[in-house]
Amino acid sequence: MQIFKRFFKKIAKKELSVKRLTLSFCLGVFIAFSPFWGIHTLMAFGIPWLFGLNVAVVVATLYLFNNPLTMCAIVGAQYFLGHLVLVDLLKIDVARYNPVWMTHFNDWLSTTWVAKHASTHFSVWSFLVGSLLSGIFLAVLLYPVMRPVFGAIINGIRRSRKREII
Repeated sequence: MQIFKRFFKKIAKKELSVKRLTLSFCLGVFIAFSPFWGIHTLMAFGIPWLFGLNVAVVVATLYLFNNPLTMCAIVGAQYFLGHLVLVDLLKIDVARYNPVWMTHFNDWLSTTWVAKHASTHFSVWSFLVGSLLSGIFLAVLLYPVMRPVFGAIINGIRRSRKREII
């Protein structure tokens, strides 16, 4: 955690806009929870560049949240959330809307050890909806939390610069 703390302080010295830093952080959180595996890094470089946000903060936040240690827990929680919303709350039969390849995947799962230990009927839609909802929710939730944090860091940097000038 100290590495990320030092990194964000270093970035804050260059970027003195609290709003841009906070938006960059929240975009990194959204990308970390997005369901588009394989293009997270492309998204982390392209989207902030397109909107004039801090690319380094987005990439650091992406890999702070989405790394090999957290991946299984995140994917499981996203699938659970999507299943809860689509199947339990909205009463949608998501298996009916699965693409053909997902049906083959579920058939293959039923022939493996997973059939003895877990459910073998997974849905792409549960994962997609859960991923997008969790990404949006966490990004919006963390904005008011991180804004004062980045504000305090930047104010500390400004105070230290004033002392250096005097």
